[in-house]
Amino acid sequence: MKRALGRLYSPTAPRASNVVEKIGGKGKNTVCPTEHVEQSRVVSWCRAQYGPKSIFAIPNTGKMSYGAVNHFRTEGRSSGVPDLFIPGRHGIFLGLFIEMKRERGGVTSQEQAEWIEALKLAGYYACVCRGFDEAVRVISEYKKVGL
Repeated sequence: MKRALGRLYSPTAPRASNVVEKIGGKGKNTVCPTEHVEQSRVVSWCRAQYGPKSIFAIPNTGKMSYGAVNHFRTEGRSSGVPDLFIPGRHGIFLGLFIEMKRERGGVTSQEQAEWIEALKLAGYYACVCRGFDEAVRVISEYKKVGL
């Protein structure tokens, strides 16, 4: 089952084996998919399972000029907002916010932790998922019983 879940459901989505970075410290030289690859796989999987409008990304990062940053800030851009949102009430929660991190090496910023806490207080399920497998598990549980 784990192998089946790990497959991509979109032929155009990037494969984890194609976009990796070396991570690790002393004595560690391992390869790990980037956060972009992990998130792309989650979106492809979720849309294949639950439909094209079942999940969307919240583009909140990227290198921009000062003018572009100011432009998006005045439109409501806020640092730390989670990467993905799955709309729809399940159980007691109003929706699911996911902050994606790569399996190894990703660090949650203070702003991200504050947003996750604020969203929980507002009635959403919000969490950090490390990699594709953890995100699929959280989404599946949320859709089944609403956590």
